[in-house]
Amino acid sequence: MAELSGVDLVPQAIVRRPISFFARKFGNFVEDHDDLDIYEGAAFNLDDDLCFAMKRYRGYPADTTTIYLPNEIRTVDEIAAVISRILKELEISQSFLEWQRADGPDL
Repeated sequence: MAELSGVDLVPQAIVRRPISFFARKFGNFVEDHDDLDIYEGAAFNLDDDLCFAMKRYRGYPADTTTIYLPNEIRTVDEIAAVISRILKELEISQSFLEWQRADGPDL
């Protein structure tokens, strides 16, 4: 995930799809680690203007994947719009959205 190295990422949504679903579909997932733990993940760019990451840390539910956005995307409305755009681009139904920042903005 070198293209996001140095970018402060924040978990903003959880999708009820295993990381293996995205790995098979996009093929660029790696196993890596950070200060928190070991994870599987990948970095993505949409239209060369939006970068985000999808990760699953060891110990997280096997059937979920978390979407991480850059810290610069801060307002709940902006986060919700970006998550909606990501789901649309990845062809994932909104019904698979387990949680997003709008569900718990103070978390």
